[in-house]
Amino acid sequence: MPCYDGQCDSNYSNEESLRKEVEALLCVTLKYIESLDSKQIEDMCNHTDWVEAGVTESQLLSWWKSHKQQDTIRRKREREAKKKEEERNKVLKKLTHYERELLGIS
Repeated sequence: MPCYDGQCDSNYSNEESLRKEVEALLCVTLKYIESLDSKQIEDMCNHTDWVEAGVTESQLLSWWKSHKQQDTIRRKREREAKKKEEERNKVLKKLTHYERELLGIS
């Protein structure tokens, strides 16, 4: 018997709904923080009730630092992939129809 037989979708759909909501809130939060300069981030941290927020300032700043590092890596990977694709297309344009057919890319 499979682990999930589709008979009761309520738990799965609730989890999926919550996951999507968390992702949306995370995106909004990231865009907001990205719009701030370092002084504004410092002011935000100084005026935040961290007990009410349920996290510490150091947790937020650690999460933000980690996100920026991951984002830098992702952007670099995307730039490299785009450059590689552009170079590939440039080379493919030089091939004749027959050469493209031989390579199976016609």
